Amino acid sequence: MRPGSAGSAHAALRRAVGMAACLPFVAAAAVGCQSGGSSGPDSSSTTTPATDDLEGSITVAGTAAQVGHYEAWHAEFEVRHPDARVAFEPVSRDEAIRRFADGRAEIVATDRPLTARERRRAATACATGGLVEVPVTVQPVHLITSVPTRRRVALSPETVAAIASGRTTRWDAAQVRADNPGTRMPATPIVATYRSDPNPLSASMSELLRRADPVGWPYSAGAGWPVGVGRGAKGNVGVRQSVFRYPGSLGWVSDRGSAHVDRVDLRIDGRAVPPSAAASLRSLAVTRSGGLVTARPRVGHPPAGSYPFVVVGHQATCAAPEAPGTATVARAWLGYVLTSAGQRAVVRETGSVALPSRVRTSARAAVGTIREPVTPTR
Repeated sequence: MRPGSAGSAHAALRRAVGMAACLPFVAAAAVGCQSGGSSGPDSSSTTTPATDDLEGSITVAGTAAQVGHYEAWHAEFEVRHPDARVAFEPVSRDEAIRRFADGRAEIVATDRPLTARERRRAATACATGGLVEVPVTVQPVHLITSVPTRRRVALSPETVAAIASGRTTRWDAAQVRADNPGTRMPATPIVATYRSDPNPLSASMSELLRRADPVGWPYSAGAGWPVGVGRGAKGNVGVRQSVFRYPGSLGWVSDRGSAHVDRVDLRIDGRAVPPSAAASLRSLAVTRSGGLVTARPRVGHPPAGSYPFVVVGHQATCAAPEAPGTATVARAWLGYVLTSAGQRAVVRETGSVALPSRVRTSARAAVGTIREPVTPTR
C-alpha cells in the first residue's frame, strides 16, 4: 500500500487502538473473542513475516473441536498483522474437506491427519504443487475411572479396546487382573462410558483403539461412537460426571476433562505409565514426505514410557494457492501457529500440549514451501 493512502491511514489507526475491540469473523456458530499475550515470533521461524504489511483474507474450515485452538491464535495473529483476516467455519470433518476442495476455504483443520483418500479429494483444489499438511496441536486423552481399588488402575491399550467393545465386562476379568498384578480387583461390572454426542474425540479414540487392536476393535472412525456398549454421556463434562456417579465406570476424556476423578495408567511393556505431557509426546511418530508432515501416536507398538492416547490436530492448504495473496496469508498463519508464542497460546487456552521442537522444525520447513503460483509469461 502506498504511503499516504487512505488504507495506510486506516491500518495505522487500527494499530494504534491495539485491537481494543473484538474483530468480527465468519463462523457457522458463535465463537467468542480471546485475548492473546503479545510476544515475538520464534527466532528460528522463517515462515512468519516480521512486518505488519501483510494483507488479505483466508477462511479455515474445521471441526468444532478446533474452535478453541482458532480462538487461541486469532487475536494475537491479527495484532501482528492488522490488515490480514483469518475466518473460521466450524463444520463436520467431511464438510470441511468438501469446502476446501470446492474452493470455499483456503485451509482445512482436522483433529487427526488426512487419510490418503481425503488428501486426494482435498488436492483437487490445488492446481499445482499439491498439498502442504502439518501438525499444529497435541491433545492428550486420559482414561478415568471410579472403580474402588487400593492402588491406581493400569490397563493396556488392548484391554481398553476389549472393555470398549464389550468383550471384557468385569474388573476382576483375567485380562484386567493381568494388567494389575498384586492388586485385588473387585468383582464389579465395568461401565464403559463414551461420548454420546457427535464429536471428533470419539472418532479419534476409535481410530486409536483400532490401531491398538485391529482384530478386537474393527470399527472405523466416524462422527459418533461406533458401538452401544456401556453408557453414553454428552461432552467431556457429562462423561466425567457419569464416571463419578456410577462406581466401576471407565471413560475417556481430553486432558482438562480428567480433573477430580481417578486417572488410569496405561500398561506399556509391563510398566504402568501415568498420564503426563512428556508421556504423551513420547508416543509421537513424525513422518515427512515433501510438504506432508504428519504426527501420529504409536498405539500398536508404543514406546516404553509413553501414553499413546493422543489426538494430533493438523491443518492443510495448497502449496501454491491460485487466489492472489492467499499463499502469503496462509504461510503467515501457519507460521505463527508453529511459533513458541502460538503454541503457548493454545496450551494456555485449551489445555493441550505444545508440539515438540523437532516436530515444529519439520512443520515450519513444509510451511516455508507455500508460495504464490507462477504466472506463465507470454
